[in-house]
Amino acid sequence: MYKKAKQQINKILKKYNFVEPPIPIEKIMDDYDIITNFAPDDIYSGIIIKKKDGRVLVGINSNDPPTRQRFSLAHELSHFLLNNEKVFVDHRDNITFDYESHRSEKEQVANFFAANLLMPEKMIENVFNKIIKNKKYFLEEDITGMADLFKVSREAMNYRLDNLGLISRNIK
Repeated sequence: MYKKAKQQINKILKKYNFVEPPIPIEKIMDDYDIITNFAPDDIYSGIIIKKKDGRVLVGINSNDPPTRQRFSLAHELSHFLLNNEKVFVDHRDNITFDYESHRSEKEQVANFFAANLLMPEKMIENVFNKIIKNKKYFLEEDITGMADLFKVSREAMNYRLDNLGLISRNIK
């Protein structure tokens, strides 16, 4: 499933040829004719419904921070592109990235998809290398700066940088 996810991500990134962050996930959703609604909820972060008439609806929890909402949009896009379920609800579980292994494979793949789409490897490396070139070092505050630039949470950026081998988790 990760291979299929990576293929879909590459297809999207190639189609739009994004060169600078942030990735406009809302535009991508619109281009797939996915209807997106935001409403407060205590149970879900995101929900996707594929209707019999072909319409696709995504609900995003408006109580979540904007960075989480963007991640949820990309996460639900993964379910749309990779899974055949008619309804899929991502229940709020408050599990952090450190506990990713406790999630189902579909959820892990959807998180992989969202992280790779919102924080493309080449874009991350370019920004990271500019910081290193200009300052000769990378500080904890630079994680926050990159998170702001990519419009993702600091936790997601920290995880992504670590996953790409650019930092050690010791810089938190």
